[in-house]
Amino acid sequence: SRRRHTRYPLVTGVQTCALPISLLPSFCETSATEIVGGGTSSFLIVPVAEFLVKTAFADDQLKQQLFLTSANSINVARWLPQQFFYYIACQQWQEEMPPVICVPSGNFGNICAGMLAMKSGLPVSHFIAACNANRVVPSFMQTGKYEPMTTIPTISNAMDVGDPSNFIRVLQLFNEQSVSLSHIFTAVSILDDETRQAIRRIYNEKEYLMDPHGAVGYVALENYLLTHTGQKGIFA
Repeated sequence: SRRRHTRYPLVTGVQTCALPISLLPSFCETSATEIVGGGTSSFLIVPVAEFLVKTAFADDQLKQQLFLTSANSINVARWLPQQFFYYIACQQWQEEMPPVICVPSGNFGNICAGMLAMKSGLPVSHFIAACNANRVVPSFMQTGKYEPMTTIPTISNAMDVGDPSNFIRVLQLFNEQSVSLSHIFTAVSILDDETRQAIRRIYNEKEYLMDPHGAVGYVALENYLLTHTGQKGIFA
């Protein structure tokens, strides 16, 4: 298959390595960024970051040779600056009651950053995790049983996660007490048909073309506010 290559200079002090294409699952695409320097080449395969990171961190032999860290939501350090987005949003909030905040959620790093900000004092009425057909967390909030599932492909594909690794951190913020969590947190599943309908409706009404992930958040927030009179919210 054809690959798109962009050449960048090697970043000083950062070691890169090549991962054989044969190690990647069949669903991975082969678009690549080539980082060249010091006589070596490395390939960042898109969009397989989650697969590569989890595979690397599960490799005990590799971890003995290298100190590994990650810049994605697996690393809690990313949440520290991410919290500021929530503070900036709430700074602009002009309603008397704190907002309901709805976050399109896949691996739950973004919403966890928001809930950490709330624990630090940010006024929020309620959080909504807007999921697509990958409804592991919505099911958990209904049954109390956490059951990972095979990932279901959807049109909001950045949220296609069948076992969100950050949700355990959300639970830990509430001492793993799902009842306490349910007072401030709701998780819902929005399917592709609902997402498409919302994109079409908002475009017809506002001439604004929403992306599928934002549309999932919009529908989830809209549905919540229909049954919670007097509250208002924002979706991230």
